[in-house]
Amino acid sequence: MDYVPVMYATFWALVPPVVAIVLALITKEVYSSLFLGILVGGLFYSGFSFEGTVLHIFEDGIVGVLSDSYNVGILVFLVILGAIVSLMNRAGGSAARGGGSRCLAGRALAACALASMSAEISMPVLAMSNFTFFIISLN
Repeated sequence: MDYVPVMYATFWALVPPVVAIVLALITKEVYSSLFLGILVGGLFYSGFSFEGTVLHIFEDGIVGVLSDSYNVGILVFLVILGAIVSLMNRAGGSAARGGGSRCLAGRALAACALASMSAEISMPVLAMSNFTFFIISLN
């Protein structure tokens, strides 16, 4: 029989995601907030045992997730998507999409037009790639 933590299917099962979300909103630090949420979940799972928490987070969590090829595919997709969004932000596409007057005041008109055009083209492409990935993952 598998181990079932004491807090399984109780109100306390909602605490780790709530901790992660609230901390992310307060601190604007997503990765550290997610890590703290995972840490709280690991503590709950192991019954507040330090050794059990570390073992659960690394053996059952990180190693278990990264050993599945489906999860690695999702991680690779998310890294590529993040790189595209970062590239758009550095190129000024998000500023051109959000406020044309700021773009015109700070840069040459041709650069703003190019940034705006790249934002207009890449937004639907990103949306379609998300939709396509979702449909593929259903199969």
